Amino acid sequence: MTFTRSALILSCALCASSLHAQLTWANQRVEIMDPPVGVTALNATYAFENKTGETIVILDTHASCGCTTPALEKKVYAPGEKGELKVSYAPGSRQGMQTNSITVSTSAGDVFLQLVVNLPQRLQIEPRLVIFNPGEHAPRSIKLSFRVDVPVSEVRLGDPGPDFTAKLAAEKEGADYTLTVTSVLGKTEAAATLFLHSKGASGVTYTDTVFFRRAASEGSVKSEK
Repeated sequence: MTFTRSALILSCALCASSLHAQLTWANQRVEIMDPPVGVTALNATYAFENKTGETIVILDTHASCGCTTPALEKKVYAPGEKGELKVSYAPGSRQGMQTNSITVSTSAGDVFLQLVVNLPQRLQIEPRLVIFNPGEHAPRSIKLSFRVDVPVSEVRLGDPGPDFTAKLAAEKEGADYTLTVTSVLGKTEAAATLFLHSKGASGVTYTDTVFFRRAASEGSVKSEK
């Protein structure tokens, strides 16, 4: 009975030791503030060291967004060995503060890293969502103001679908535009996402979105029921 209890205590102690035998990270959060305009990739490095007495294996790395790609030179780290996790981030058409998490799964448990990127407010869209009331068919206007990576060129619209029409007019070529949206005659509820394509002065191409919605008339809602 005494032997069994002693073995159990020893086993629990070993488990606790294993749980705490984790890699030591120099930093678990990297911030990239105000990166240069027009960059297609940003890089961050997370340095770590195995300060334990056990070999630690990195089993997997996973980012919360497909725009974030983690990479390792190797996966097995002996006691005292150092390494780096390199992360590449593709800004694409994103704007503002972006926060992505990276999960590092090791033989000693999971570690959570964070990458914070503050991207410039490249394009102001006002409003981004237009809602038409039942029976409303008067044109509505959306203001597009390009403020970074200007002047832009090759500004064009995607297809808004059968329920809406969209027309783009330049107020100041390469910077300010007005998008005029109209709801096509119809009583049923409808929604659409319109893609706005442009090319920045840096040569980088962007895709932004605006949203349209038409509420259903009371009569059509009753008939559907």
